[in-house]
Amino acid sequence: MGRFVALPTSAVRLLSRLPGQRNRVRSSLLRSTPIVVGAVSVNVGFCAGALLLGAVGCGGGNTPTDAPGDPAGVGASIGSIALVDEVGDVGIVTPQVAADPILVFRDDPTRFAFRALNSADEPLSEEEMDGLDFVPRDVIEEYLSVSMDTADGGQAIRCVGHSLALVSFRVEVCDEDQVVFRSAPIPIQVEAPLPQSQVVQYPDGRPFATNDAVQLELGEDPGPLRLRFLDAEGTPINSDRLGRLASVEYATSTESVIEVSPDGDDSFGFRAVAHSLGQTDVIARLVHRRTGRLLGEFPLFQAQVVPVATPPQWHGFQDGPNGKVERLVGTADGLVVQGQFTSVGGMDADGLALWTPDGWREMPDVPGGVESFAYDGDKLIAVTGTAEVVEWTGSDWINIRVLPQVEPVVLFRGAPISLSDVEATWLAPEGPRWRLIDLAVVENRLFAISTRTMSYPGGSPIDGALQELVGDAWHTVAVIGGDFQGRWDGMIGFVQGCGESVYFSGGTPNEQDDTWDLIRTSGQQMACLDGSPYVIFEYYGGLYQLVDGVHVPLGSVAHPSQILAVATYEGNVFIGGEFSEVDGIPSQNLASYSP
Repeated sequence: MGRFVALPTSAVRLLSRLPGQRNRVRSSLLRSTPIVVGAVSVNVGFCAGALLLGAVGCGGGNTPTDAPGDPAGVGASIGSIALVDEVGDVGIVTPQVAADPILVFRDDPTRFAFRALNSADEPLSEEEMDGLDFVPRDVIEEYLSVSMDTADGGQAIRCVGHSLALVSFRVEVCDEDQVVFRSAPIPIQVEAPLPQSQVVQYPDGRPFATNDAVQLELGEDPGPLRLRFLDAEGTPINSDRLGRLASVEYATSTESVIEVSPDGDDSFGFRAVAHSLGQTDVIARLVHRRTGRLLGEFPLFQAQVVPVATPPQWHGFQDGPNGKVERLVGTADGLVVQGQFTSVGGMDADGLALWTPDGWREMPDVPGGVESFAYDGDKLIAVTGTAEVVEWTGSDWINIRVLPQVEPVVLFRGAPISLSDVEATWLAPEGPRWRLIDLAVVENRLFAISTRTMSYPGGSPIDGALQELVGDAWHTVAVIGGDFQGRWDGMIGFVQGCGESVYFSGGTPNEQDDTWDLIRTSGQQMACLDGSPYVIFEYYGGLYQLVDGVHVPLGSVAHPSQILAVATYEGNVFIGGEFSEVDGIPSQNLASYSP
């Protein structure tokens, strides 16, 4: 950076200090007169009548033209001054050697405290410090403001840069109005303003991230990326210049999900690699190289870590439950796994555990055991074997209701609704021997599932009905007939919405509301992922995707295995049951499929 060629006389002044008990400089100290010595503007000040000369520094490390001799005064003996900021020592200032340039951002205050040292480089005592006054001098106000302040009861100085420049000032110490120390010029390098925003690009300039979450595949990275910082006008700040002042550190809101590391020697380049599924915010931190001070945090993008897109694959859980898995529920907290097991993932578990991308977590068991779960995207409840309804708080189960008997319960508009509640208002379809067997909630709409038996060889159920609560009345959506006996001792084993259709298990609708797209599946349970249904056939050992009415096999488990539960969580389909491998991959009673 070049030297200043000319300076106006008004550009040099002596700034006043904050008043205080320890600042006893006479008012005459606060007067200065600019004069010109050669081509350098010089301040002339007075400390109790003693003439003080201080040259304005015009470049880094320039020596004063009026190198002082021994300071006047015979009080305190000061050999040097240590400048200290919030991180640590900045440097030692002596009368003969100028300090290294101190970096200050434009319009960004930086505070330095003083520690006066004697000739043996030992700090002066508090009593000795009490008799001293520190005075900043030779300040070029056009480029820099310097003022006295206090820090932890001691003397301090604040520097604020105004224009990009390399300027300097001195510090003088007075003891009983006598100058006992005059420092060499302390260079201050005023650098670029702080960045206001950033942009992420590929090396060829293509944008990498938008306002939407960036899809990162598990175990893959998008290649080297470039980070550019922008000023308030949106103009990129020169990376060479900014890189000399600050380094970039990368962080994520969920450290176990993604790793961000610098790319090569370019401090403004990085690579992002995902280690496990999930979503996280990727952040860049601009850190002052000398002090380690955080200059700003900049969100780069939101990353949604997804499985590798191709090929689809199964994932086995060799650390899965040591017994049968009977129920699975994907929740905001994780995948709830319930069944007849005593340990999972190397920890004790009394038939209940929570799995997340970070691994297994303990989950308190449900008093009385679990008969069924219900989850509406917010609340998770369970019906116990003692006819109680308990709700998961995130750390424990609390009792919220006692039922007249163990029966199905759903969450409808945030409240638990039982089969007994519905029976009080439910009207059976026309015909004899109808009975209500189950409830379902699809897109915040309440449905009742019923069946009837008739005089028929073998006495098997031959009809089922699906009804919706519309206002205060029940409306028949479909009547099902056929020769298939579903899981619920009737013709409809389940009903569930997926995409724009409603899927049910049972026979063929012989009466149907034309406003419904009702699709039959012969599976016993179903889970929906990205608008596509995935069904299982209990005791037959397979997961199937229902595509245009056709059940497409996705993998099977080895005999004598059983698949008893299916659920979706974090972009994967999970199956549970009693098996030792799936699709040839070792897996203990739990497995996941990545479409």
